[in-house]
This record gives sequence, structure tokens and C-alpha cells, in this order.
Amino acid sequence: MELRSAKRLITFAVLSLAALGTVLAGITLAEPSDDLVNLALGKPYTVTILERNEAMDKHEAAYPDTDGKELTDGLVAPKVNFYDPAWVGYLRQGGREVLIDLGAVVSISKVRVRFLAYKDAGISLPEIAEVSFSEDGQAFGEPVTLLPTEDETQPQAIVPFAAEFTGVRARYVKIAWSTNVWVFVDEIEVLGPKGQ
Repeated sequence: MELRSAKRLITFAVLSLAALGTVLAGITLAEPSDDLVNLALGKPYTVTILERNEAMDKHEAAYPDTDGKELTDGLVAPKVNFYDPAWVGYLRQGGREVLIDLGAVVSISKVRVRFLAYKDAGISLPEIAEVSFSEDGQAFGEPVTLLPTEDETQPQAIVPFAAEFTGVRARYVKIAWSTNVWVFVDEIEVLGPKGQ
């Protein structure tokens, strides 16, 4: 109960600072290179639960995806702290699928998802993370595995999972991952050439 009160207090403080035009707790992602931009920045998405269990809703409410926009808002947690409001928590229920609509068919070079590992709190990295693409939102290609790009054996770490592509064009990007207990995500990036 004490932790929940602390989270509410932190959330209120962060929202108050945001209302005053002050910098949020998260930091804006830096562009990976001069040639690529985050095509998913600010784009709408839907999250689908793979094995629905309504008993998990009250627990997930402590780590919400505010207005369904946090996964593509460009804000990330600056350090390993699962109370940072940039993190969205997903509890069990088989896993999640996030479907991002990029608004138009574009060239995609890389997909990166930032996960949190915090083993003492029951927050694990997904056993499986995949991405697939579609031009029409109906027919998706074969899923491609997203792999950790940093040491995933640390008990507390922010670990991006990513995959690079050549010749992929799509409007819809589907990212799916498994959830054994908790999985925390703060940002999904779909990177592609500038000027699309």
C-alpha cells in the first residue's frame, strides 16, 4: 500500500511539472544517426492481450499506458527505476501485441523496443519478442525475432531488443512479446530513412 501511495505521489508531481512546462522525468530519445528517424514517434497504436485475465487489470493500473500514447511518445526512463512514469507494465496474460499505424507505407530499416529487467521486483525480459510488417493491416509477413542488443543477464538493466532490415516497406508494424510475470516497456522505435 505504501508503494502505491508513493507511485501516486510521484505521478502527481511529474504531471504537475509537465503542466508547468518543465522537463518530464523521461528524456527524449536521441536519433540513432543522421540518416534514420523514428517513424513511430507520436503514431497511434493498439495493444492486444494474448490471453485475457481481468484479475490482472488492477495490478497493471499501477503502471499505466496513459492515454495509449506512452509507447511512441519519444520519452524513455533515464535509469533503472520501475517507478518512472515512462515505464508501462504488462502482467502475465500470455503476452502482448502492439500494432502501430505509421500512416503511410514507408521504408523500415530497424525496430527497437526498450525493456526493463528488475529481477528482485519480478520484472523480467520477454522470452520471445518479434516484429512483423504489413502494407494493409491484414496480411502480415513472417515474424522476425528481436534480439537483445545489450547484456540481458544483469539483474537490473534497461535492455533494448532490436532487428535491422533491408527492403522492408510497410504501414503497419506489429510487435509481440511474451509475459511470464511482469514485462516493462518504455518505448518502441521504428526507424527509417529521413524524408519519407
